[in-house]
Amino acid sequence: SYCRHKKNIRNVNYVAGVIRNWYDLNISTVEQLQEYLEKQGERYGVYDRIFKAMGFMYREPSEAEMKIMDKWIDTYHFSIEIILKACENCSKTSNPNLNYIDGILTDWHNKGVKKIEDVDMLTHTRKETPSKTSPKPQRKKTRFHLSESRGSKYEANELENLLLKRQKNK
Repeated sequence: SYCRHKKNIRNVNYVAGVIRNWYDLNISTVEQLQEYLEKQGERYGVYDRIFKAMGFMYREPSEAEMKIMDKWIDTYHFSIEIILKACENCSKTSNPNLNYIDGILTDWHNKGVKKIEDVDMLTHTRKETPSKTSPKPQRKKTRFHLSESRGSKYEANELENLLLKRQKNK
């Protein structure tokens, strides 16, 4: 019934695969199946929303990608708003991927982010903190720099007079 009415698929092999999948998940009663389908329906909606925010319109998430997104929701307990805030950073990369978002969210989790306001505070304090760039190294003076030049024994007006005399002689 699920395959026929929800998925509009009549292929017996597909139906058998769905039943095997449910068996592997230890789903044996109608109540367990309904609970599983409700949870999966909600979760697939979250997956779809994240993928759309990343710019992946026409592709389904792989099993590994679903595990990564499940980690954000189940382990880190992030709301969809926080996840979508991290997805905004995808526009800064030429090739957006889930591992980039995972790195951002893991960093936020390690820094104790729980609400969207924490993310705003974190980015706000990062902008205020001046970057710790090292000062330009001073050039080391060599013997060339330490030696006196021939011009250092003349004053500026004396050099000008010498130049004018040379130009007259030519």
